[in-house]
Amino acid sequence: MIDLVRDLNNFDIQGFLPLLHNDSVIGYVNDQFKQLLNTRPFTITDEAVVYTHSNVEEDTMLIRKYFEMLRDNAETPREIRNELKGWRNEEYGVYSSDNILLFRLERAAAGILGIPTYGIHLTAYTDNYKIWIPRRSYNKQTYPGMLDNTVAGGIAFGDSVIHTVIKECEEEANLPADTINNGIKSTGVVTYFYQKNDIFAQPEIQYIFDLQLPDDVIPKPNDGEVESFKLMDVAEIKDALLSRQFKPNCALVMIEFFMRHGIITPDIEEYVELSQSMHRQLPLSNIFTPKHRERS
Repeated sequence: MIDLVRDLNNFDIQGFLPLLHNDSVIGYVNDQFKQLLNTRPFTITDEAVVYTHSNVEEDTMLIRKYFEMLRDNAETPREIRNELKGWRNEEYGVYSSDNILLFRLERAAAGILGIPTYGIHLTAYTDNYKIWIPRRSYNKQTYPGMLDNTVAGGIAFGDSVIHTVIKECEEEANLPADTINNGIKSTGVVTYFYQKNDIFAQPEIQYIFDLQLPDDVIPKPNDGEVESFKLMDVAEIKDALLSRQFKPNCALVMIEFFMRHGIITPDIEEYVELSQSMHRQLPLSNIFTPKHRERS
């Protein structure tokens, strides 16, 4: 299983330029696309892409309009257009090294600027360690039809961690509010640095939750994100992991669950590397826990 985790932690800084704000790293840009960012509020040097802040709303609008132009322009490099095809009209916040909001960014553009992004992943299981595993909708923009964690989702601008996990439990799995509120357990974070398609930087922080469900509570698809849920035992899940049926970061979260619950034990040779690789120190200055925030 170590290959699943290594593949998700494959970022190589060679070929990337830091995205700087006041000399602090807030993202990473592929060197081959740096000329595309020679536009306000960005400037480029031989060694970096530099962001100069004016105000949140002005910068957000400038950057959004520019990425919309890149998305719709036939002369934009194919790799950039393909990344922006996943446009969701969902924004992430981009912050300074002292946790001040600089601008909001369309989610589909996050990898182009290599900003840190945040999400929640929850594993719902029974007392005999059968786990509710969803199959992603075949209409999803990313990883259609692959297996996932019971509930997962990105933390959009303005949302907190807890608000997001409760919202996603209701929207994706149709779980009762009292079951969620009384049962979810925060178990920590995993961090990794993915180089998507060998082109885009994706430093990610995922907040992890467990939820033990009674037999009479059954997750059900609710918002079109999920095709179906299946109660799978450990052997079935291990087979699915090894045959790469899971979305990559969901595979990492599943392995982390197995380690915490003693299903994967220190007897395996890669145990230490597995644990360390799930908690990678990200070389950015702006890693913070998302909080509820109002728009400026």
